[in-house]
Amino acid sequence: MKIPKSVSELPKFEQLTEQRARIRKWVAELERVERPVLKSLERVASVMGCSRQTAVRKYYAWKDSEDWHVLINYAKLPYHDKERYRFYACWHKLCLKSKNNKEAFRELERQFKAGKAIPGMQPTESRERLPSGFDYNSLIRHAPQKWIIWRKPANGEKSSSTGCDTEFEAAAHLRGIVESDDAIADIKFKGKSISAKTTLALLNKARLKIVR
Repeated sequence: MKIPKSVSELPKFEQLTEQRARIRKWVAELERVERPVLKSLERVASVMGCSRQTAVRKYYAWKDSEDWHVLINYAKLPYHDKERYRFYACWHKLCLKSKNNKEAFRELERQFKAGKAIPGMQPTESRERLPSGFDYNSLIRHAPQKWIIWRKPANGEKSSSTGCDTEFEAAAHLRGIVESDDAIADIKFKGKSISAKTTLALLNKARLKIVR
């Protein structure tokens, strides 16, 4: 895939003097991923000099969005918008409190039209519709990861967490933990630890003991 994908993306992409080559390398490596995915992502991690967890996270984020911003640390970009990130914190809370992202978006619309001040969103006289850039298709790219898996390394190092957007991605990550002989410290869905029944279903093949 050509990066950037359009002329409109070019001005921002050109500002990334030190990161452009790495972004293109990430895209090239992720486009080469094949089955079995986890095995292929081990190769990507080796080439990119990162952990397999990072390669897995970036792979699924890129696969879902094809937005090259997910391949780098957005907070370090020269055009990083702090106010927009204040808004994303608010948006994440709505998503986690709602049954799904569409319900969260409807609640955001309701609050906006009711005149409520929304963090990170500039005041506007018109309250008939959300400002440009706050439509559902734009915000869905910044919805929070719903599955959080805590991993306890077998070598005694500090536990770490990985976010996954889908159950399929979570299952793939769990298989990676099993293969590495690490343990699963916790599994959370939408901010809450999942039930024993759901845990057993996910760990049916893993046979790992949850440690606290």
